[in-house]
Amino acid sequence: MGELPSLKIQAATPQDLVMELEQGLETIKQYMSTKVFRPAIQSPSSFDIIHPQVCKVWVINKTYDVWNDALNEFGRVYQDFRTKRHPDYKTVKDAMVSHKPMPQSVQRSAFGLPIPFFYRSLGNENATLKSKDYDRRASPLWVRIIKLANGKYTIALVWFQSQFLPSDERLELHQHKRTISSGQLPNNDLLETFITQSDPVKKKFIEGQGVGCDGGAL
Repeated sequence: MGELPSLKIQAATPQDLVMELEQGLETIKQYMSTKVFRPAIQSPSSFDIIHPQVCKVWVINKTYDVWNDALNEFGRVYQDFRTKRHPDYKTVKDAMVSHKPMPQSVQRSAFGLPIPFFYRSLGNENATLKSKDYDRRASPLWVRIIKLANGKYTIALVWFQSQFLPSDERLELHQHKRTISSGQLPNNDLLETFITQSDPVKKKFIEGQGVGCDGGAL
């Protein structure tokens, strides 16, 4: 049995970081397999866990001289991707005008809840999309800025594919004292579009192609 991997990053490039993560996860897998009972994992899992069936990790194939440049670029792209996203933009707006239940799910909610909506075109009208029975649902997408061995920085994304909310849960749009049902829960399509750069609307994610690492060797 080998020693557990070092917590200090040795990689100097995003590609090397992918290999380092894979090797580290494999070492932890071997170590844990001798220490604890390993129950079967069902997808989606009921909680966040590093396992190849319910967790994926990506490293963006780009480096930055300072950490806040990486964070700012990710934030800009993330905001651009979500802002006025169709059909969510029109779905919510129509519901706020008609006060009728939304005919389809709001896919943006897959990134976490609650979500505030604000429409200048409706006289600065606002509303908030929430879960009916839960105060919030944290984003299943985790973002980590990582300092490489050469002093530069890159971005790692971890997507925990656990159950978004109980299957019988519903989302509600709260507009002042009015509550509008949103119908179905979101699926993972929009999250996958954001991560895999396959967006036909926004065209790109972050400049430079991401290199993938199977998230969970456990």
